[in-house]
Amino acid sequence: TFLFILNTGIAFLYWDKRIDPSSVCKQYSKIVSGEMELWRSFTGALAHFELLHLGFNMMTLQALGSVLEPMYGSITFLFYNICLIPLTTILMLILIKIQIIQSGNEAHAQTSTVGFSGVLFAWVVVLSLERNTVCPLSFAQGLCFDTYRVMNLKFNLAPFVQLLVTHFIMPRASFIGHLSGIICGYMLHWNILPIEVFWSPNVLIPAILFLHWWFVRRIIPVRYGVMSSSSSVHHNSTSTSSERSSTRRSKLLSMTRKAMALSSIISFLLLDMFDSMALSQVLGFIMYGFSIKYYDILASSQGAGNGNSNGDSNGDNNGSLSSLQQHQEQVLLLKNKSKILWKGTILTLLLILGTDAMTIPVWICTKNYIESERQIYFSFWAVVVPAMILRWIIHLICFVLACNTLLHHCHDVDVGEGEQDNDNMNVFTQVFGFIMRWGSDGCMILFPSIISSSSSFLPNAHETTAFIPFEGNGQTLVGDQYSQELTQRGTGVSKLVPGNSRRSVEGDV
Repeated sequence: TFLFILNTGIAFLYWDKRIDPSSVCKQYSKIVSGEMELWRSFTGALAHFELLHLGFNMMTLQALGSVLEPMYGSITFLFYNICLIPLTTILMLILIKIQIIQSGNEAHAQTSTVGFSGVLFAWVVVLSLERNTVCPLSFAQGLCFDTYRVMNLKFNLAPFVQLLVTHFIMPRASFIGHLSGIICGYMLHWNILPIEVFWSPNVLIPAILFLHWWFVRRIIPVRYGVMSSSSSVHHNSTSTSSERSSTRRSKLLSMTRKAMALSSIISFLLLDMFDSMALSQVLGFIMYGFSIKYYDILASSQGAGNGNSNGDSNGDNNGSLSSLQQHQEQVLLLKNKSKILWKGTILTLLLILGTDAMTIPVWICTKNYIESERQIYFSFWAVVVPAMILRWIIHLICFVLACNTLLHHCHDVDVGEGEQDNDNMNVFTQVFGFIMRWGSDGCMILFPSIISSSSSFLPNAHETTAFIPFEGNGQTLVGDQYSQELTQRGTGVSKLVPGNSRRSVEGDV
């Protein structure tokens, strides 16, 4: 039901906002190449721009889900669907790369795909392998295929027949996108991929981000030498209020990082080493730590820049301006990288909080938690429940602090690679903006003497002039020419028209 409402709601939202399919679709050139828009994996999978496309996919989802959800359980089925989205996207990109290499045609990188059918084909495979005989075509009931075993692995040709018939009837359908779903379905049913890693969204998504940062963007590990030129400059004798605020924030971030390290140790003591909750804890700690390192480097470099600009005022102007410009470029680059890290950290902590919130209450209600050899050493009510609640509280504090740090420290910077120039229009802000606002406000409540209230990164959070009746700060639907005519008649409507308004009555109507 949730997936049905989500797909239908997003389809209506895209239609209502007149979203261009090219701005949200899966496209090799936009995900793999310079823009690196990883979020297209989800926006493309949940996008439907034709009523027929949406109807077919939702009817298939209802038919498959009514059988598979009772088999797996609602939460597990939801987690598998979430994980299938990036997995099918990754496999699709690999197949497109192979296609480009073999054909030598770079035009394949521009192919756009949308829709949830890649995930649905994965579930078609799973359901087919659970049955002895499958008749894939409703109009050809006599065409059936038996499920047989090869080295204890089940196999059935029915999904491939459905794939070929689908593309014969609808040539516009993405063959590679559907094929990637079929392959992921076999991997899921054959248990080729470890469940705790590849089928847990709180582990899979942060792991993908971490590997992307390390091997593609090369944001991590942090290279301290990048701002070495700033270390030689001297500071003012008296620190500014912003520097003192950065110092207090750095200390608070360091304290929460140590608390998260303690929580990681507790998780390893209470849970299996390769349990999804323990692995997600480690990934969250690593990403949070790298984000803090970038914050500390930025705080010191900005202070060094201020000292440099003041201390060199009596020196050579040309050299000083060149050095200051170079320093500002380095700071801008670091801020862009820091912003990417903090966004990923916020997403990771949000996934950990969500999965823990679904898991811990179940443990408390059923008095049964994940199987572990270490269970016999700990009392459930005396140790496990308080430790898991403490873990959740620590993650919540780190989350609200990360939200406030991103809004406070990076709001004045372009997003950089892979996102639009206007911060208020990028996907991350549109999806998580209200959550970040709540998190930042909660942080200011918890730490009022340490945290600043700046939050201009969020939509509608920039300083704007409030509307005051009859004071000239409003806006009218009429243009300048019509307002001038009214002014000449003594109506005074011109006060309500901004000086740059060029719209006509007909255009607004």
